[in-house]
Amino acid sequence: MKKTLTLLLALLVCVTAAALPAYATDPTPAPSATPAPTATPEPTATPAPTATPAPTATPAPTATPAPTATPAPSATPAPTATVTITKHPLGETVNKGGTAVFVARADNATAIIWRIVSSDASNTVQAADAHSYFGVDVEGLGTERLTLSNIPLTMDGWRVEAKFEGPGGPVYSNGALIHVNNTPESTPAPTPAPTATPAPGATPAPTATPAPGEKVSITKHPTGETVDEGGMAIFVARADNATAIVWRIVSNDTSNTVQAADARSYFGATVEGLGTERLVISDIPASMDGWRVEAKFEGPGGPVYSNGALIRVNGAQLKEPSISAQPKGLSLETGQTGTLTVSAATAKGTLRFQWYSNTANSNAGGTAIEGATASSYTPKEIPGTTYYYVTVKSVDNGRESPNVVSEAVAVSYPAAAETEAPAESEAPETQEPAPSTVPLVPVTDATTESEAPAAETAEGQGRDEGRNASSAVERAGKALNVLTVVGIVLAVTAVAGGAAALVMRNRAGDEDEDEDDEEE
Repeated sequence: MKKTLTLLLALLVCVTAAALPAYATDPTPAPSATPAPTATPEPTATPAPTATPAPTATPAPTATPAPTATPAPSATPAPTATVTITKHPLGETVNKGGTAVFVARADNATAIIWRIVSSDASNTVQAADAHSYFGVDVEGLGTERLTLSNIPLTMDGWRVEAKFEGPGGPVYSNGALIHVNNTPESTPAPTPAPTATPAPGATPAPTATPAPGEKVSITKHPTGETVDEGGMAIFVARADNATAIVWRIVSNDTSNTVQAADARSYFGATVEGLGTERLVISDIPASMDGWRVEAKFEGPGGPVYSNGALIRVNGAQLKEPSISAQPKGLSLETGQTGTLTVSAATAKGTLRFQWYSNTANSNAGGTAIEGATASSYTPKEIPGTTYYYVTVKSVDNGRESPNVVSEAVAVSYPAAAETEAPAESEAPETQEPAPSTVPLVPVTDATTESEAPAAETAEGQGRDEGRNASSAVERAGKALNVLTVVGIVLAVTAVAGGAAALVMRNRAGDEDEDEDDEEE
């Protein structure tokens, strides 16, 4: 046993030895000699780079001359407003040696030059030379008002015009004709012969009563003026045989007259020329718009009044009127009439009315009633309720104020009664009675004779009901169309005929059954 173990151990050792030489017993091989490093070749000297030729200096560009600055266009000046004539001078008729005044006005004018032109326009005399040319006295050169005094007969037929200088060149006014009356010069009274001493006792002759002077005769009326608020207006009036002139300012409806001497306290306007032929009003307020200037000439036979010259103030608003009493509604019976009335007042001008009708209770959106332009209106009879209102405005010299609208008022009439449909003509006598509304029950073979009286009874009852139905049809026929009734009658007749034929067939069947029973 021991020997066996020894052998096994030896075998194990052998096996182990055989396996280990490759791993444990082999000596570590000597490292291979590291080959000497290959000598690094000397780097080939990099040839010096060819010197880059210095770039040829780019010649400095010739400086582009700065463009000549285009001068900014001068702002086009706003076109200056051209001269606009607002008043042309008016012609004058004077007596030989008299005075005439001419007024002209223009917007945007820088100067005014007065000229006197012959009737055929072949000769023009500057007003500044009129004294030496005509022997006339001149005042107001370079102003809006030119005055010529001591006018000779040689100026008859010549015209006075104004030349306005300003932007766009001169502008000429219309020519104002001068007409000179050839009034004969008064003959100097002869020196009276010395009064003879009356003989003693002689009664002196009575002194003759002087003939009454001639009446006042107006030769020039003042003319209207249109000015801006705060502007000035000139009025000229002239009359023969007048001993005095009094200027007055009258409201458009002539209900109020203000003496020109009181215009300062009444209107705030400045007045010059009281008692002369020429009245100048300055600082004219809007409240004078629509008033008229007139001259009152005193003289033999009593005062004489000129025409009124209208003052118009640009921008003045015509004031709307006021309603002092509203119209009142009406509740009327058929055949009655009533009148709607409104009361209104205006400070200037006249009142204008327009009535409107409306289906709604509103004073807007109505329909204007043709011809209803008075302060009162009588509405037409319209069943039911209709509403009415009126507008009122002031009218003065072509200008109108805003409208004032009244309240809407109702006018009521009884509503129209409904008209009943006319009764239809009664059905013709040939109309057959309507059939019974009781449904017909067909008679079967099982019907017995005892059922026949019941059928007859039902038939009689049907006839009664038919008569009742006929009466109902007659009553209903009043509201039905005749053709419809006839159609219904024809249809009912056909049904009744069929029912009658059915009943007859049933009765005939019953009789046949009775005969068969008897034979049996």
